[in-house]
Amino acid sequence: MINMLDLAAGTRIELVDGRRATVEENMGDGQWVEARPDGAEAGELTHSQDIARVLHD
Repeated sequence: MINMLDLAAGTRIELVDGRRATVEENMGDGQWVEARPDGAEAGELTHSQDIARVLHD
């Protein structure tokens, strides 16, 4: 289980669709972060259910 409140800006995550992204902002509500997928120009709101795991690379 991922503690969404622990996801700080700069944290690398993998989404359930296989894309990798970098957290840009944590909304602090325990459900949403703004994350920029690799290769994307802008971040997108990402729900906790869309995050498969935290990357430690």
